[in-house]
Amino acid sequence: FSLVSSFWLLAAALFVVGLGLGAIEVGGNGLIVDLHTRDRGRFLNLLAVFHGVGSFVVPLYAAQLLSTNFSWRQVYQFAIILAIGLALFFLFVKYPRAQRGGEGLNLRTLFAAGFTWRMTWYYLFVAVYVAAEIGVASWIVEYLQQVKGFEIGTSSLYLSLFFAAIMVGRLGGSFIVERVGYLAIMLVATVIATVSLTIGIFGPPWLTFCIPLTGLFFSIMFPTATASVSSLQLANMGAILGVLFTFGGLGGALGPWLIGTAADIVGIELAFALTISFCVVMLGALLMLRRMARAEK
Repeated sequence: FSLVSSFWLLAAALFVVGLGLGAIEVGGNGLIVDLHTRDRGRFLNLLAVFHGVGSFVVPLYAAQLLSTNFSWRQVYQFAIILAIGLALFFLFVKYPRAQRGGEGLNLRTLFAAGFTWRMTWYYLFVAVYVAAEIGVASWIVEYLQQVKGFEIGTSSLYLSLFFAAIMVGRLGGSFIVERVGYLAIMLVATVIATVSLTIGIFGPPWLTFCIPLTGLFFSIMFPTATASVSSLQLANMGAILGVLFTFGGLGGALGPWLIGTAADIVGIELAFALTISFCVVMLGALLMLRRMARAEK
């Protein structure tokens, strides 16, 4: 990716990079699920904290390199060192494998367990959550400049605060998620996130801080949803988590695109408010999941 100039070669290389990053995401969460049969929500949230640290630090590192006349290609080339180190770590680390009694991937079992009504609501929840998170991250700077009249520096700071809030929220959430319960804490966090986004978007400029504050309540959604699915004790859990993350990736692709398309039609203020609609759909999915959980009891 850092050496070629052809569009199709760049696209192909970036596609391979995406496959690798997706495999690391699925594998990392799968390891937590395998290694921690208890308190999975806690450890998945802690894992997500470090994911957030990387997401926060690396753009700053890249910006610093670019500001000192390094090219974007060199930024990616320096990242190769980290990628090699990660590969060596996975190559030599000893992983205590549990006895699984010969369980393998069975497509019929996967479809039977992974495409029930309950799992459909989980997939919808994760898709619209990621659409909301990436939608906010992708458009908050543009929204703040055009609608609230913020300067580029201030609007960029709000973006950083959004990611910082996600990190802090995941760290704090790791201590309470097991006590409150997976569905309950996601339900409460979704309600507060919806209110916070609504106030930040439609309120006066001095309440705009409520938009990045939403990251505090968004933070626990993805790792806690993963923990909730893993607690169902379904067959082919690794493959089911892969499907779950695929829907998350789909939401991450569609969310910002929908907001951008709507902005061309109705303007950025109403288009950015689509993130509130995503939260409402999240709330509906969680209510259905909670209803199903209560019906089983």
